[in-house]
Amino acid sequence: MMNQIFGQMMFWLFVSLAISAVVIFFAFRMVAGATGNTKAGRALMATGADAQATVLGLQQTGTYVNMNPQVIITLQVSPPGQAPFQAQTSTILPMVAVPQVQPGAVINVKYDPTDHTKVMVNFG
Repeated sequence: MMNQIFGQMMFWLFVSLAISAVVIFFAFRMVAGATGNTKAGRALMATGADAQATVLGLQQTGTYVNMNPQVIITLQVSPPGQAPFQAQTSTILPMVAVPQVQPGAVINVKYDPTDHTKVMVNFG
């Protein structure tokens, strides 16, 4: 009788650990995607072209990561020697950077010269 109870307890312990691992995995994947820490985001930061951009608009999505808001930023990107273009990007905006990323502010970005829809704010 005790072995049967012990076996059931071990089974449910294993099931709960497996479910917890799956939930944690997807939570980390969601945060990584929201912060730009994905394979595509890292590639853009490593190989993208530098430019300055004027913030045209800032909109909260309602999502927070570590009390930092996720925002959609509308930008007027001005690559050196090229025509300016508009783009939108979504990022987790650190609270200390909120005053610097307001409409009218000029910020540094990385963009893909072959695909102007791929733009990331360069906080570094």
